Amino acid sequence: MGTQVLLDIMGSMFIGGVLILTLQRVNQETVAQFYYYSSDFILQRSLIDMVEILENDLKRIGYTANPMLIPTPTEAIRAADTSSIRFVGDVDADGTVDTINYSISATSAVANTKNPRDRILYKRINSGSQFIISANVTRFRFDYFNALGQSIATPIPSNETGEIATIQLSVEVESPDAFDDNYAQAYWRQVRLAAKNLRNR
Repeated sequence: MGTQVLLDIMGSMFIGGVLILTLQRVNQETVAQFYYYSSDFILQRSLIDMVEILENDLKRIGYTANPMLIPTPTEAIRAADTSSIRFVGDVDADGTVDTINYSISATSAVANTKNPRDRILYKRINSGSQFIISANVTRFRFDYFNALGQSIATPIPSNETGEIATIQLSVEVESPDAFDDNYAQAYWRQVRLAAKNLRNR
């Protein structure tokens, strides 16, 4: 009878151990799902905000609310590379032609996050200071195409930027911290954006 009691106790301990491990696993999965859901929501919101700024500015390349100040279409884009662009346009719709510059930093510029791929997306208006659009960009790439839809090799010399008819922009953002060595991420690609004021080239 003592042996039976001992076996019952051991069996109960084994079953209890299995239940505890199962509960721990369920708890870990719940925490992971909550983390990914929260991170994904934050990233999607951040990406949407960033894309709205980018699209609004890029659509105003060569535009101005003052028809007397409309830039020459072939000179609206001043510099173009895979990770930066400089152009003129009335981004505030106030009748003043501004020079806008977008650029991306090196990964070494972001030292306060654990993600080794984080970079900063900067925007500069005229000769003002650079300000940060996003600090968790892991991919930011421009591709340029001529009126025939052919890809233009970068960097594009300043005297050849007039060939640009459409622009494709790819952006990826990642969470600054990881869960189980995995970073949440969100990706967006603008397919062949064409500013209205590039059409008459």
